[in-house]
Amino acid sequence: LELALPWVSWPCIDYLETLDLTDRRVFEYGGGGSTLYFLGRGCRVRTVESSAIWAARISTAATGFSAALDLKVVEMPEHPAANERALAPEYIHAAASGAPWDLILVDGVDGDPSIRMECLALAKRSVTRKGAVILDDSWRPSYASATEVMTGFSHLVFEGLGPARLGVTRTDVYLAP
Repeated sequence: LELALPWVSWPCIDYLETLDLTDRRVFEYGGGGSTLYFLGRGCRVRTVESSAIWAARISTAATGFSAALDLKVVEMPEHPAANERALAPEYIHAAASGAPWDLILVDGVDGDPSIRMECLALAKRSVTRKGAVILDDSWRPSYASATEVMTGFSHLVFEGLGPARLGVTRTDVYLAP
């Protein structure tokens, strides 16, 4: 959080640095350093967060940007058990409200891979024409179907180290047609 950087690969951050994000509308599944990064780049950001404690830390860190941040908490475990899966629909469908978005970051809850895949599918329908969807941790075998989910979008792959990471990670960016 202190770095004010997304926890994606450095090559993806380098790519984001080439974009003019001023006044762009960003939706995040899971907030933190990325929230502060996008706010610092002049974006209006809506974040759905699964932890009230983490959301409070984000709010405190983003005090100077409160007018540009809409932070919603859908309390659920980071790694939901099967009996907690009923909490996921509100989290997943949070991007539909206020759509379309210029950029959607799919990160956050990851204990049940199907949740991120459902978030990705909704992101595809909730991004602007010429917008972008970012899937973090795309190296995971459980996200192998992401390219099928995002059929029709251009696909960029960014592998490398990243902030707050041990080892190489991969972040995929899908560009709307």
